[in-house]
Amino acid sequence: MGDWQCQHCGWSITGVSNDNQPDSCYLCDEKSPDEKNKNKAVTHYAITRNDFLNQLHGGQKIANRYLCIYQTDLSASEQITLESLTITDTFGDTVTLDNCVIVNPLILNGSTFKADVNLVKTHFVNGLQLDNCILDHSLRGEGITVEKQIDLSGATIAGDVSLRDATLGILSVTATHVQGDLDLSGSTFLEDFSGNSLVVSGNALFERCHFKNEFYLSDASITQDLSFLDAIFEDEAIFVMVSPANYTLPDPNHKSSSASDETPTNLQGGVELQRARFLKGVQFEDCNFIGWVDAQGVQCKKRFVIERCIFECGVDLQETRFEEIEQVSLRGSRFFGYVNLSRMDSAGMLRVSDCGFYETLILRYAKLPAIVWNNLELAGNVLASYMTIQSNLWWSDCIFLRDVDLQGGFFEGEVEFREDKIEGDLNLSDAHFVGRFDLASTQIQGFLYLHNTVANVMLITRQQVQRKLASEMCFPRNFERAKHEWEFLMRRFDQRSNYDDLDFAWFKSRQMQRAHAMRKNPLGFVLRSFELILVEWGTGYGMRPWNVIGMALVIILIFGVIYAATPATVKIDGQSYYNGFVLDGREFDRAYQERMRIDALNTPAPDAVCDNGVEFEGTVCIPDLQVWDHVYFSFGTFTGLDFGDIHPSHHGWLKYVVAAESFLGIFILALFASILTRKLIRQ
Repeated sequence: MGDWQCQHCGWSITGVSNDNQPDSCYLCDEKSPDEKNKNKAVTHYAITRNDFLNQLHGGQKIANRYLCIYQTDLSASEQITLESLTITDTFGDTVTLDNCVIVNPLILNGSTFKADVNLVKTHFVNGLQLDNCILDHSLRGEGITVEKQIDLSGATIAGDVSLRDATLGILSVTATHVQGDLDLSGSTFLEDFSGNSLVVSGNALFERCHFKNEFYLSDASITQDLSFLDAIFEDEAIFVMVSPANYTLPDPNHKSSSASDETPTNLQGGVELQRARFLKGVQFEDCNFIGWVDAQGVQCKKRFVIERCIFECGVDLQETRFEEIEQVSLRGSRFFGYVNLSRMDSAGMLRVSDCGFYETLILRYAKLPAIVWNNLELAGNVLASYMTIQSNLWWSDCIFLRDVDLQGGFFEGEVEFREDKIEGDLNLSDAHFVGRFDLASTQIQGFLYLHNTVANVMLITRQQVQRKLASEMCFPRNFERAKHEWEFLMRRFDQRSNYDDLDFAWFKSRQMQRAHAMRKNPLGFVLRSFELILVEWGTGYGMRPWNVIGMALVIILIFGVIYAATPATVKIDGQSYYNGFVLDGREFDRAYQERMRIDALNTPAPDAVCDNGVEFEGTVCIPDLQVWDHVYFSFGTFTGLDFGDIHPSHHGWLKYVVAAESFLGIFILALFASILTRKLIRQ
């Protein structure tokens, strides 16, 4: 390396290698002595620390030359146009504008850069244009200032583009192809950012950026991560990215979190939006995200829209805040990973329509004025425990393939499930519904959790909860909790004057109370078994009149069997007495009939049969009493319709059994009349 000096005017260049000596002096266009006689065009120019461009005449153009730039103050009074240049690594492996001031536009349209281009702390007062340029290496511009436009439209950059901590006017990267990373971290954009058809083969980093005007990213393809960590958007941010033609929608049943390497997409890496601030709203439209979308702590005003997007991995929006906003809208999108909206705080409603959620949807501790869900398919769990809804929560035409968890939620307005289907469990434990809670048109195929649920008005039917309460059906069973839950449902049914469901809830609450008592005090098993048989099965705890009729028929049959099996004689004070029945003034039983047959052997009678199966034995007609005759007597005794044709003998203890049946019959028939009357009056 050495110095080169023009022998004609004395202009000198420092730090020039022997292989890159200029052919002529730019100021006087005087050729070097060994080139004077050669007919060779001037091709090399070196711009060094000298402020030589101030000596240019206005409007002059440097074109088709090799140019070396190094720590130069480019402050010409007229526009400097540098077109179709090849900038070489004359001073090493980089081309540097260090601490330069460029007053007029610097135009490098169509240029080819064979080395790194460093724009360090350079001030472009009227913009920088690199339209359709080719950079074989990287473009770096840390700390630069571009007051108007920096235009990289159509440029192809083989390496990275790093404009960290820059102050930029309009940045246009339309149809720009960056084969490395695009790093604009810490930069301030004074005007619009336009990224139509941007292609970034590496990461696109906008961390800590400040966008004072509109941010527009359309038809972009970013292979790795897109990061807006701690970025601030004072105007609206719009992401519109149409899927490539050969992009295929993932199979909801296939849980892969990444697509095939042969499938091009818009955003193949993750998207970082942590703590970003959108002061006039953000919109994602027709976007495809294969990597994770992390938007924890985002602050957004005016509007937040996700429309017709595809998310193959998770979406994390926890602790987001939406201020001065009418609604947070998710429309027509597919979420193949989990969606986390925990601790979301929004001033506007959350409206979700025509979307598919194929993994878990989390809304824990979210605080929202209202939620509207319409026509959704939810293949994963919905975890919305301890959520606060200040107004209404509406679900309509949704299919929940897994569990729905609203545990601990506080809902000040209406909550309505319209024509929904829940194939998993519905957890309403510790939830508080101030307004109306409507579940009447919802199918619940799983279990229902109602522990400590508070609802002023709850529309639900017996069919929805029968054999569905988790405390009653799931092991380990908690009968005491189930009792309180049925009492809660009983009050809800009473509000609607739904007496059939009310009776059923009363029956279930008493049943759970009996089951809990049997488990708690095994010594009272006999007493509780009596309650189970007579009170629960026999009367339905006073709610089922037809159970009383069934119990009466069973009692009649039991007493009929007892009468048929009664022993013929009993001994009282050492003497035998007849213990059977009296029919038409004659005592009879099997033993008496047998005795009469033996006595009649010596006086045979003709074979004959009397009416009702009464046999002739000699000249005496002896009645043959069957089991159904005993049942007939039992029925007459139980109902009080005894005609006196059959009555117990005055001897023995059978008459006391008959008296007991008669008393029991009067009591049970009175019970039946009261239950039936109550039921008919309420209907």
